[in-house]
Amino acid sequence: MAMMDNISNEWASVISGIVNKPATNSIWSIIQRLVLGATVYYLWQERNIRRVNHMFRSQDVVLKCIVDTIRLKLMGLSLKRTADVEKATSIWGFVDYQDDPHKTLKNKGIVDSRCSRHMTGNKAYLAEYQD
Repeated sequence: MAMMDNISNEWASVISGIVNKPATNSIWSIIQRLVLGATVYYLWQERNIRRVNHMFRSQDVVLKCIVDTIRLKLMGLSLKRTADVEKATSIWGFVDYQDDPHKTLKNKGIVDSRCSRHMTGNKAYLAEYQD
């Protein structure tokens, strides 16, 4: 899921494989760093919950927390459409909202509550709107 096929499953190997690789803005580099960070965080959190509260979550629940966190982080990124981004989108199941007209308008400062009676249909009524 993170294109880390050439790295073994041992912690030392995973950490050195990511740390020794230069951090780029490629989607796979970002996903690899997110996977490492989210995994370390949720394993640390699970350890503390077990030690302090004597509560246990199953492996599936912890994995779902990790995957959902990574997916949400990926959805918040502005990504250029490339073959790698399309592949990552299909593997991770996140939607790239870059082409979403609602998000485009929101980024320009126009907020649509999706309730037509609260939104004007005429751009002339918007004082500082620029195409």
